[in-house]
Amino acid sequence: MIIAPDGRVALMKNGRSRKKWSFETDGTGMDFRLAKHRLSIHPPIHTIHMENSRGRFDVNATASLDPIHPGRITFRNKKFYDLLFMAPRMKVHAVIQFPGEPPQDIGEGWGLAIHAYSNKNDYKQALAWLRFATFNEGFNIIYWEMILTREHRYRYVPFLILSQNNHILYLSSHLKRDYIEIQKDKYKPHYRIPTGFRIVEENDEIKIRGEVRFRPLHQFDLLDWIDSGIVRFFVRRVTHPVQYLYESPYVFHITLGDKTTTLTGSGFANMAILNKMPKKY
Repeated sequence: MIIAPDGRVALMKNGRSRKKWSFETDGTGMDFRLAKHRLSIHPPIHTIHMENSRGRFDVNATASLDPIHPGRITFRNKKFYDLLFMAPRMKVHAVIQFPGEPPQDIGEGWGLAIHAYSNKNDYKQALAWLRFATFNEGFNIIYWEMILTREHRYRYVPFLILSQNNHILYLSSHLKRDYIEIQKDKYKPHYRIPTGFRIVEENDEIKIRGEVRFRPLHQFDLLDWIDSGIVRFFVRRVTHPVQYLYESPYVFHITLGDKTTTLTGSGFANMAILNKMPKKY
């Protein structure tokens, strides 16, 4: 999905049977092709080419941090969710093109690459998940969380990465998080969404306090992508996934030893709600 500064959105999606797409690996990386789309990962190099009638998107990225594997969330009956930050930090160069317009070189920036694998249906394992990242030259924070389903007692599973100048400073899976003001989604009133969140981490090694606000960029109902009304009807009976994309102004205070650093800026957040949240959230 491309979201332009003027608010235009180009959604590039595709679905093909297995015989119509290819996946190849040589032990050092992988190449994936589907129609005009191509994804190549040969660490530290990552390249993406997405193209259809809605536009074109080309990315060339070089990872500057090694992969981080936080671990595996395990469920009953050998079910699991496995999370991998393939590239917690990447130097990125991108070109986009909208229909009828020349290509636009949007220059260089920072990004990250995340991969998750599970053998359990999303809607059976999670109510929602949230990702947030900053993209600065010095200190950077990646925050990830998942709220599990009622079957798993609405367990909160967080993970945070703090880096500086392409070096990992701190990892945590025990921090505290509070949502800022919960509001009803005006388009999906049975869903309640936060306007941001606060996190706190304090121990003998480090102190982190931060506040992140959500400024909506776009939201999309994944069931709208299903062409069949009958299929949408039956899927909606068990899950109704909606994704929210946010520009995210933030303030973080980080204390290491006797030195405190304040980070401010605007990051990016992506929240997915898979099922109606209980009232306590």
